[in-house]
Amino acid sequence: MVIMTLTKFCGNRMVVWIRSILAYIQQNYRAEISRKSIARALGYTEAHISRVFHRYLGVGLAEYINGLRLAYVKKLRANGDTRTTIELIYEAGFNSQQTYYRVKGKSNV
Repeated sequence: MVIMTLTKFCGNRMVVWIRSILAYIQQNYRAEISRKSIARALGYTEAHISRVFHRYLGVGLAEYINGLRLAYVKKLRANGDTRTTIELIYEAGFNSQQTYYRVKGKSNV
């Protein structure tokens, strides 16, 4: 659905590029990932990556990545993972408990 809307809004070439950003994030969100690492991997500037991502997806990179991480923790819990919350937080890629609880507090779930 999002990709169809993007195609109408920004054309196929940009959709391919945005898909490459999303694919990179999906493959790496549990590791240390940043605007800089995404830009370096895809060959663009940090500013360009951030601007395009926010413009076409309506959310910032950090917010998107942290949302994936939060969903991962929730999925593990729902599937009966019995490890401590702290273990799950770090496995999901959060770099601190504070970040996890801040993101969780902002989420609608």
